[in-house]
Amino acid sequence: MQNSTDFDVIIMGGGPSGATLAALLRKNSALKVAIVEREKFPREHIGESMAHPVIPILEESGALPKVLASDYWVKKYGGIYDWDKKGPSVAYFDHVNWQEDGVHRWAVHLNRSEFDQTLLEHAKSLGTEVIESSEVKRFENLAEHAVVELDDGRRLSCRVFVDASGRSNNIITGQRRKFLSNYKNMAVWNHYTNFIPAQQLAGEWNIFREKDQSPIACFAFEHGWAWYIPVPKIVDGKRVSAVSIGIVTDPTLIKERGINLRDPQVFMEQLRGITDLAPLIGAVVPISDEMNVTSNYSMINDQFCNLDERWIGIGDAAYFVDPLFSSGVTFAGGMAATASLMIRETLLNDGLSAAQRQELWFDYDQQWHLVAASFALSIDQWYYAIAKNNQDSVFWKERSSGTSDLGIRELSFNALVDTAITPDLLEILTSGSQKMADLDQGGGYMQTLRRLGAAEPDDDALVQAPAD
Repeated sequence: MQNSTDFDVIIMGGGPSGATLAALLRKNSALKVAIVEREKFPREHIGESMAHPVIPILEESGALPKVLASDYWVKKYGGIYDWDKKGPSVAYFDHVNWQEDGVHRWAVHLNRSEFDQTLLEHAKSLGTEVIESSEVKRFENLAEHAVVELDDGRRLSCRVFVDASGRSNNIITGQRRKFLSNYKNMAVWNHYTNFIPAQQLAGEWNIFREKDQSPIACFAFEHGWAWYIPVPKIVDGKRVSAVSIGIVTDPTLIKERGINLRDPQVFMEQLRGITDLAPLIGAVVPISDEMNVTSNYSMINDQFCNLDERWIGIGDAAYFVDPLFSSGVTFAGGMAATASLMIRETLLNDGLSAAQRQELWFDYDQQWHLVAASFALSIDQWYYAIAKNNQDSVFWKERSSGTSDLGIRELSFNALVDTAITPDLLEILTSGSQKMADLDQGGGYMQTLRRLGAAEPDDDALVQAPAD
């Protein structure tokens, strides 16, 4: 490590958001950047399926060629979402444009431990100082700079501090994150070999089967929903084809019904009861006898950055949403790209006034809050649609009423309408019609639109001062 403890930017966390930010900063500037990571990579992590907007972000950071040169990924073309009695809904990435030009946009399924290590090593190759197995214990903003204190007593100074540490840390504000959704779930998963890919499911609806194109597959059932993601793994030193299978459910419901999903046999019994999933898993063999378990609460910080206090939150450290649409790493990369530009303009552009710097940071905070809120509403809309088709299920019944308190009144109505549901989401949520009118009217997104619409003044409304 260099003798100087002074950096322009110190990033807490070496996952995709932190490593991508560091790579972008180093690739586009001479800023001195350090990453402090509490674990030693490689390490296991959930989130093995990507959404396609992450690809240009990886390309911009310079990491994409290194990822594609590896053998830990599978090309992903879209998704199968089996959530009503009409049959599965399917969509290619950027489905509307594919219908016009026939060009497939794609993302990847991948082994996260190796992917994350690739990104961290790429950031290091560009000149980032990487400190692993070391934890940030304290953050302090001083008059001229900020200081972070590590668990070994070292104190490192910086001009900007970035929290990219994931969901569990609140070292900057000291406050607990708020729930972004009323739905508080848990995820249980494992990896298996000897599986049948989802693109081989029978049915005329399966647009992926003819050309053997890999999708993510999600299956709603009585107690929640299951994911099915092909993931190349290393077992006994050899690369093998495997599949990640997980269940997202309500921990309270599982406890009340005495369903112990930590038991591998009970877990498989639940999966084999899902009609469209069962044909794919008849002969699967678990890679490990230990089930993986994590909380799956969608949460958000009140504030994503503060120029005066010299800190920024990115990725899950800012907000985390339900993993249904594989959005986590894409959001993390998007925040990293935005934060990179903001940091470079703040530290290197002498032409910006103090007011312009404040506006830049204000826009980062407001716009990413908008993305988080609107995407959470889209997830709630999806849950409501499933609940309509599972009215006897306690899990889904709990998700058929009420909407999240997302502070929508403070957001722009037009911005919500324009950005909340992407064409890909609309394709799935409308079972392929791509029409807003075909969304379930009782869902969280549509309820919010009606509430906001009612608050909009008529075109001919007059504004007048109240009488004295």
